[in-house]
Amino acid sequence: MGKVLITSSYPQFAKKVRAICQEQRVDAIVIETVLEDAVRQAKKLCQEVDIDVIISRAGTAKALSQAVSIPIVTAEASDFDILDALWKAKSIDSKIAYLGYNYDDYSQDFAKLQKIIGVQVKQFAYENSEQIEARVNQVKQEGFRVIVCGGYGAIKRARELGIAGFIVYSSERTILQAIKRAQNVINIRQKDQEHNLRLNAIISNIQDGIVSLDEKNDIMFINKSALKLLDIKSNIPIDAYNQSQKKINISEIAPIKQMAALLNQPKAYTGELVEKAGLILNSLPVQVQGTDFG
Repeated sequence: MGKVLITSSYPQFAKKVRAICQEQRVDAIVIETVLEDAVRQAKKLCQEVDIDVIISRAGTAKALSQAVSIPIVTAEASDFDILDALWKAKSIDSKIAYLGYNYDDYSQDFAKLQKIIGVQVKQFAYENSEQIEARVNQVKQEGFRVIVCGGYGAIKRARELGIAGFIVYSSERTILQAIKRAQNVINIRQKDQEHNLRLNAIISNIQDGIVSLDEKNDIMFINKSALKLLDIKSNIPIDAYNQSQKKINISEIAPIKQMAALLNQPKAYTGELVEKAGLILNSLPVQVQGTDFG
């Protein structure tokens, strides 16, 4: 199995994750940080180490999905995990504040949980680190005596304000399920990579120049014949184009206006003459349900 990067929002989660990874023989790096700082550390690690998949949760998972191209597996707390934290909070007060990430397409439904244990829960949502402290301050202003949330930072601030706090601890089952999903993602990616390597080996030895572009005209693959036909005089090895984390746009290596205009056309064509380059250009757009993918 490949290497897994796991973010942790509280020390007990990190400890539990390390124990499970050791038991499952998973090669993992665990960082104890969240949100913006987690993104900074993850991006740095991804440049230094070959990370195959990231396990994270809540707002940190959302932030990472927007910052890196590596697959993200979420380890969200289950309803039972939340119920357990609310039950503990009930020992302080039946009026409970719940601090959680503000999902665009999802919000926690506490109706059933409130009926089960006989409490009143008010949700306070955040989107970044700065908002966490502001929401905890709001909890204090509204007179709550106890708060439930998913991270140690909010609990620490709550205690400074005299508010009791309980973390939603992820169960071993929740963590193990996330690790199993990460293993499945890695297995699928490895099979895809093996397939791509075989395909690339074939395409690399074809005499015709072949370039594969994504929807932004960034190079996904280019063979040796294409580099030669485009008369690219560069010290950059071909693998740098095909494996680079930083994408290279076709306009950077083929700055011919006629060619760029042809590549941007949404229809397939064959035998188009690029006069200034002395090339015959064929193009086949990739579309799925009307959406361009390259």
